[in-house]
Amino acid sequence: MISYVGMGLPAILFGLALRSFTPQATMVVFGAALSAAAVTALLLARPSRRR
Repeated sequence: MISYVGMGLPAILFGLALRSFTPQATMVVFGAALSAAAVTALLLARPSRRR
């Protein structure tokens, strides 16, 4: 279920953004957002050093 939301939600948001902004601006923003999400996921997945 989560994988469907993870795949479907970006597609829906991308489609909505294309209606409001130019394709180039939409792709730049989504590229930045996906990069930030990837870095955040990597930081959260690191084992905690507090233990």
